[in-house]
Amino acid sequence: MADSPKYKLISFVLCPFVQRAVIVLRHKGVDFDIEYIDIANKPQWYLDKVPTGKVPALFVGDDVLFESAIINEYLDETTPPPLLATEPWARAQQRAWINYSDQLLMGQYAMMTAQNEDEFKERKEKLIATALPLAEQVKGPYFSGDAFSLVDAAVAPFLMRLALVPSVRDELLDRAKANAAFAPWVERLLSLDTVKGSVKPEFADLWKAHFGERGVTLSLVG
Repeated sequence: MADSPKYKLISFVLCPFVQRAVIVLRHKGVDFDIEYIDIANKPQWYLDKVPTGKVPALFVGDDVLFESAIINEYLDETTPPPLLATEPWARAQQRAWINYSDQLLMGQYAMMTAQNEDEFKERKEKLIATALPLAEQVKGPYFSGDAFSLVDAAVAPFLMRLALVPSVRDELLDRAKANAAFAPWVERLLSLDTVKGSVKPEFADLWKAHFGERGVTLSLVG
């Protein structure tokens, strides 16, 4: 493998998990390409290379990594400065919250694919209840304190999508206000160029159209 590899991320256009890697690469100023595939009809070359068949995957020549948390740790270890804590306990804590944040994305998807208003309300409540423990841990100005970390990169895609559902976002912010650092952290992350530029310019329209076809009408969540 070359000393300075050119990375290629494989995803589909709305994938929040690949967005995590895009944020890390942009934050570190690393050159990379991104290729979008149809996840409903994945190409055979992709299935041959990625045993899970899931996205994202990081290709470096003929070599491949999969699973977003693993990809980001590899990128962090090979492109300094590190975004994961160096002290063992702090590092383990950050890894735990990165893993926990997967539940936010899965809960968000479940909420947005609810088929009626009652189901939406039930899933919304579950999502907010899942988000509150993480909200309580925010130190400010970033999740772990003064420095941007892999936890920030992991949670930013959830927060970006939450901003497209104002009623749910506002309810979470209100219920999490016991930690005064949470709302400023959300605003700060979403204002970062590395986060704003981690999706296509038309992302909001594509996201709304995607879920408008699959779940309750967006009037319930606006």
